[in-house]
Amino acid sequence: MTNKNDDKKTDGTKPSANFRQKAEEKLKANQSKKKGTLSDIETYKLIHELEVHQIELEMQQEELKLANELAEAASVQYTQLYDFAPSGYLTLSSIGEILSLNFAAAKLLGNDRGNLIDKHFSTFLSYHSKHIQGSFLDALFQSQVTQTAEVEIALKDKPPVYLLLTGIADDSNSFCNITLTDITERKIAEENFKTSEIRYRRLFQASKDGILILNFDTGFIEDVNPYLCEMLLYPREAVLGKELWEIGLYKDMAANKEEFLKLKKTKYVKYDDLPLLTKEGQPIWVEFVSNVYEESSRLVIQCNIRNITDRKKAADEIEYSTIQLRQLTAHLQTILEEERKRIAREIHDELGQQLTAIKMDLAWIDKKIPEDIKVAEGIIPIKSKLKNLLSLVDGSNESIRKILNELRHGILEDNGLLEALEWQGNQFTEVSGISVKFITSEVSLVLSEEIANCLFRLYQESLTNIARHAQATKVITSVKINKENIILIVEDDGKGFDVNALQNKKSFGILGMKERVLSLNGKIELVSAKGKGTKIEISLPLKEPINFK
Repeated sequence: MTNKNDDKKTDGTKPSANFRQKAEEKLKANQSKKKGTLSDIETYKLIHELEVHQIELEMQQEELKLANELAEAASVQYTQLYDFAPSGYLTLSSIGEILSLNFAAAKLLGNDRGNLIDKHFSTFLSYHSKHIQGSFLDALFQSQVTQTAEVEIALKDKPPVYLLLTGIADDSNSFCNITLTDITERKIAEENFKTSEIRYRRLFQASKDGILILNFDTGFIEDVNPYLCEMLLYPREAVLGKELWEIGLYKDMAANKEEFLKLKKTKYVKYDDLPLLTKEGQPIWVEFVSNVYEESSRLVIQCNIRNITDRKKAADEIEYSTIQLRQLTAHLQTILEEERKRIAREIHDELGQQLTAIKMDLAWIDKKIPEDIKVAEGIIPIKSKLKNLLSLVDGSNESIRKILNELRHGILEDNGLLEALEWQGNQFTEVSGISVKFITSEVSLVLSEEIANCLFRLYQESLTNIARHAQATKVITSVKINKENIILIVEDDGKGFDVNALQNKKSFGILGMKERVLSLNGKIELVSAKGKGTKIEISLPLKEPINFK
């Protein structure tokens, strides 16, 4: 340990020599006072006393020597503890000069401790901390009690170091002992926390989402940001200290307190479209997210509330428009089917009858004229021409029947959906050569015309897509019904395709099928993969009860 003032010896005389001289002088004085000589017994006793006293002195000398050794060891140990202590220790004069310090203090001050003796401690401090150190020393020497202060060490080309000074003045009031504790990490953490708090407060105040901070135990509102007050039309003072359901939250829910208990239990609650009421009773819709976190060793609840009223109105309008479009699609499909029926009737009644009359007239003419007629120019083959005309009329009638089947399926109207589907499968096999297996556990059923037409048209579209794209060899069709839905499943063993890739293409055939199903509040599921075939499952609600026969 380096000290400015070391103790110095002012007298070179050994203490043991002084004691012996004084003892001899005192012995002579005592002998001069005594008269006569001592007897043998008295002399023996005196010698014995002297010997005992000598042994006692030797023992005391040994104890003193041991005590000195212990004191020296303690001094060395104290010096080592002082020098190598993790905390900084220094001694300052009343004017702030460094009288002594340990290695930790020297390291904090950025220099060797031999170079720091007699330096003013204030020279190592920042400008602001110089004033703090002056007040600290004044308080130390005036109060004679422990004082503390926080200062900043400012060293050139080094980051600042923050120290906590804890000191007390000596009884002589000429110097003071100070402990230096490095609190740099704590100060940085405090500054970071302060910065974080400022940023949080700015986000809290400027956020365009409503934010509530609730007491976890009571549910009372402890803090609220301006946007939520603006959203609910409540002044801040009217919101603080209230419970959620007092400001419109959960007001429409029968078990509001149970919901709060659920939040406390799960520590997370989210509602995508929660209805609220403003102070004036105006309904709004919000997205509500609440979670629990720890703040200053206690639990709090943060509620983030986003006004989605405009978004919900837009979504409702889109949904309403979608419903209208689907209703329009269903209506157009009904009109289309009616128009097909009308055109089919007109073709059947007008064109069909006319062709039949033409055929009858041609047949009558064929009977009335001879095989060939001879004229000057040669033989006219009238019979053969009439036969050609009759063949053309028959072909026209066949074409009309095909057109009528496309426009209006008599088998669907006359025999019902099941037979119509089976017939369509057989027709598909004749044309494409692809085997179709029809499976159903039902014998017969009666559906609304709308449902029957939809399923039949969708089946036709499915078979058309298989013929065009699937490269299949086999198709399995099945029909299932329950109390609520009728389900049509069409499955092939073709090459399949990527369903996700299909969604990025303009496939109006599949899109039309989906819209037709959705227009009747049904569902359609398309399952496919490359090399694994394709499965289409269509489910439509039964608008009318099924009559089983």
